[in-house]
Amino acid sequence: MNNDKSKTNLIALGPVANRAGIDTASQDVRVNFKFDNTDEFHLYTGSQVDNNGTTGAIATDRYHCIYFMKIASTFSVLPIRYENFSATAIDRSVDLNWSINAELKNDQFEIQRSYDQTNFSTIAYVLGPKNTNNGSSNFSYTDKSADFSSGQVIYYRLVQTDVDEKLTYSVVKMVRTPDNSTLTKLNIQVLPNPYLDRLKINFICNSEGNGEIMILNTAGYVVKRVKANLVKGYNNLQVQDLGAQASGMYVMNLVVNGKIISTEKIIKN
Repeated sequence: MNNDKSKTNLIALGPVANRAGIDTASQDVRVNFKFDNTDEFHLYTGSQVDNNGTTGAIATDRYHCIYFMKIASTFSVLPIRYENFSATAIDRSVDLNWSINAELKNDQFEIQRSYDQTNFSTIAYVLGPKNTNNGSSNFSYTDKSADFSSGQVIYYRLVQTDVDEKLTYSVVKMVRTPDNSTLTKLNIQVLPNPYLDRLKINFICNSEGNGEIMILNTAGYVVKRVKANLVKGYNNLQVQDLGAQASGMYVMNLVVNGKIISTEKIIKN
């Protein structure tokens, strides 16, 4: 064995085989080697005369040949794994964000939309990631269809195609576009934005009821929830104790009587 770890010297000695019409001191050798994580090797052949401890005649002419069986490599490629997939309705558009563990043989993503969770149609193709962090590739797309109506339910799914044209389907995500019938237009304020440790949400409501502020991270998980009783007319809701949140983008949903009536992007400094 060579001490250089980048090189391995293998010496193969086989048993003596008696062949009719051939010197009985010949050697017939078959050697099998298995190499892992190796894409190249060099093979040198030759013969060495050895009397094997006898005093008899020793053949001085040697014939040798080499043949190779099929050299095959086996590769195991793991399918992609979705680390998250979220769909968030903002006014008359829907933000889709997803990330995968790695871009193993990934060719493209197909974004499909449905209004009945049965009949899906392709609305866009996404090829490359928006960014890559810690081995995860992040993707995003915004659906700005002019057909969206207030309070409409929409379903989304992703179809991933690898370079071998194999398909992988994601889970189906449901969103509801904001219902603005409860609010008068242009009277919703979220202050400050970007924020540090608190938010103020000011708006005018057309009727009294139950209100709720939900703050979601980009993975679609609720990280803060505040409930309040609403009055007809001017309302001021406050969300506090946000200083421990990680910096980045979040989504704030304003819910009135169980319906999301406004969705805003907010930034935590």
